[in-house]
Order: sequence, then C-alpha cells, then structure tokens
Amino acid sequence: MRLRGLRLRGATDVTISTEGDGVKWTWSLAVPINHPVTFALDSYLSEVNRIGRDHSWETPDRTAGRLVLSQIDRPHLRRNGLQPSWVGNDWRAPELFEVCFTFEASYQIFVRFPWNGDAPEALAARALATINDRDGPAGWSATWHGIAPADRYRPPRIAQAGWTKESV
Repeated sequence: MRLRGLRLRGATDVTISTEGDGVKWTWSLAVPINHPVTFALDSYLSEVNRIGRDHSWETPDRTAGRLVLSQIDRPHLRRNGLQPSWVGNDWRAPELFEVCFTFEASYQIFVRFPWNGDAPEALAARALATINDRDGPAGWSATWHGIAPADRYRPPRIAQAGWTKESV
C-alpha cells in the first residue's frame, strides 16, 4: 500500500473516528507516519459497503463460515450456555467443516460436517439446520475439549451421550 509516497510494511492498529464529514484514522501501535489520516465520510462509507458486499475472494470454507456465522441463532445458543467461537475446515481432515463453540469459558465444543462435495451454501444450510435445531446440543454429534487443566478430563455438563473428548 502506498500512502503519500511511503511504503507501509507489517501491521498496525488504528482508532477510527468521525469528525464532521470525515473519517479519521489515528495510529495505535506501529506508527507508519507521524500524523493521522482522514478520508471523506461519504467515499469511505461507500467503499466499506462495497468491500462488505464483495465475496469474490472467499474460498469455499470461508463462504460456508460467513453464512454459518451470519445466520446462526445466537440467542438460542446463549440459552444453552454456548457462544460461537470460530468456523473452518478441520486442519487434520479438510473434508470436514467444523464449528467451534465456547461453553462457560471452560470448554470448546466442536461440531463437524462432511463436505460431501456440496457447494458452500448447501454445507452451511446443513450445518445451520443442525445447530439451530430447537433440540439444541441434544441432537449434535460433538467432541469437547476442557480449556482449564481441571476440566481436561471431565466432560462439560452440557455433554450428551455419544459426545467424545477431543484429541488435541
């Protein structure tokens, strides 16, 4: 990226704020230039919206993940003590798409779905049908992992028959 003749390398964090009809970026960590950068608000919002609608760069697992995370029934999951954590292909078995949940900040719960040659939209629909089902975790085939040492070998109280300990 070029900015006023400078080549920026690495990463930094910015604080984004609005000032009148402008958007201001103030550098938070690495400071690539010694002053904030401002953009016209209308142009900035137009570009943010354009980028938000562009999914052409997504790989199939990212498309499925975006669809799952944007349509997951979060209130239903919260009632079961679950919080979506991340989604993606299982690094050990990329033919499986996995959805990871945090349970009571002490456990990770993994639910996996085989791709079966499906398009990302079909896989996401299958995953959502299971995850959003009113029976909740009772209908899941899942694995679990205790995050805290005291929970490594004790299943979470939400565990159902057939759930197994995750091999980490």
